[in-house]
Amino acid sequence: MPTELTAEDKLAARRLNGLLDYVEALVKLDENPATRLAQHKLADGSHFILHQHELMGFPGITFDISDPDGPIWLRIDRLQRATPPQVDEAHHAWVDVSNLNFQPQNRLSR
Repeated sequence: MPTELTAEDKLAARRLNGLLDYVEALVKLDENPATRLAQHKLADGSHFILHQHELMGFPGITFDISDPDGPIWLRIDRLQRATPPQVDEAHHAWVDVSNLNFQPQNRLSR
């Protein structure tokens, strides 16, 4: 007789599916995953490395917390849109301030 899956089993299955999707994407790209921080490169081939001690104390960045899905090493809060500051009369000729409705592209679609 089949037994019902617990919430923990469903979470483990979701995580395993995510890992398998990642491995499948790597195989399709025919790339080797970075196993060391120094091996990680951006799309243009440059390196972008930040260490935990360099990010400590920044607003909106927290480390080593936990939520219902499990442990979280790094959490970065989403920035809130703010209006640009007013420019002094003396600087109007040098500064063009606009409050465009910029919509970032969502590259992580599921």
